[in-house]
Amino acid sequence: MKKAIKVKYHSTELFSDDQMLGKLPDDCRYKISFALEAELTLLKAGRVIRQSCKEFLAYMEIYEFVLKTELEFSFEVEETAAFLFFLIGKGIRFYLPDSTPVIVVEESTGYATFNTPGKYIGKLPKGTTHAVYIHPRTAWLWRQIEQYAGLEDFLEWMESGTEQFGHMPRVKVRETMLCTLLEELALLDARKVGDMEIAKMTITKELLKQYYEMVQKKLTSTVYRIWYFIKKNYTNHRLTNIRKLINRYAVSLKTLEREYFHEFEITPANDVKRLRMRKSHSLLLETVMSIREVALFVGYSNTSSFGKAFKKHFGYTPTELRDKKRGT
Repeated sequence: MKKAIKVKYHSTELFSDDQMLGKLPDDCRYKISFALEAELTLLKAGRVIRQSCKEFLAYMEIYEFVLKTELEFSFEVEETAAFLFFLIGKGIRFYLPDSTPVIVVEESTGYATFNTPGKYIGKLPKGTTHAVYIHPRTAWLWRQIEQYAGLEDFLEWMESGTEQFGHMPRVKVRETMLCTLLEELALLDARKVGDMEIAKMTITKELLKQYYEMVQKKLTSTVYRIWYFIKKNYTNHRLTNIRKLINRYAVSLKTLEREYFHEFEITPANDVKRLRMRKSHSLLLETVMSIREVALFVGYSNTSSFGKAFKKHFGYTPTELRDKKRGT
């Protein structure tokens, strides 16, 4: 497994050393003796320690941020990949360079996500935060379909290429559980463990198990059933009227909008529009479909209403996008 994410701390970096194996600061909470890499970066905002571990089935990175002030950083994803992300701390915000929100991760949270190639931004508050991300092999995940609820829909969604990023439900992580597993990871000693690969994978699988046990309840809730329905059917012109979802799932509009916004930070109606705009933008750039064909494909009954929605969302018309593509 190779590293899928490259992180950059912009102009705030004062010192960085990727040769810190075995000599991390004494107050580093989790020192992984068998780490592939260990990097200490000193910033004007504080300190970052990154340790990476590589297994046959997964790549893992453990971050420790100790910040005096808020830190904004960028990271680049080089290939489409699924991740399991855990956080202990005050939270973190992810968004795109154009300020489009990706996700807000609250204190002690875990979730599964996928990202397609591109640049992303992260913003951390001051204080101490520990973050763990695990990048498992997709082929291995497919073999675990029957063990983990919702994984099949998630992987199909990732591989469909319709979205730049996507998430499974965020769940509150039992901090003691995550700390215990990280401590177990830090205490692993190649000299004392018969098969280090099996020992590491046992801990990785336990993190997966803990997440999916907590996520099962959410996946069966009304708001997530509606969320998945929208993801699979947003191009259907009938979804223009969200009230039809209310009848289908026997929930009030007020309740649906409140719970949907709490989970996804967007209303159902705006989520449908967002998905349609992203898909239409991709089709206009990557296919020879006419503007009318694109409009019909993403659920608009006429070109006029599609053009107005597109201009409002992007600030330019479908025709202007096509002209720009042609260089005219």
